[in-house]
Amino acid sequence: MVRKALLDRGLGKDGDARLTSSGKGAAEPIADNATDEGRAKNRRVELIRG
Repeated sequence: MVRKALLDRGLGKDGDARLTSSGKGAAEPIADNATDEGRAKNRRVELIRG
């Protein structure tokens, strides 16, 4: 969803292959979901330049 939104706004041309996405969801949280702070840390989008 984020990747598509970025491409729709002109980031990259013709579906730039350098822009990839990977969903982790509940399978790989980086913090404990038992607290508001932990849940906030798990709502994230990471952009990594390759």
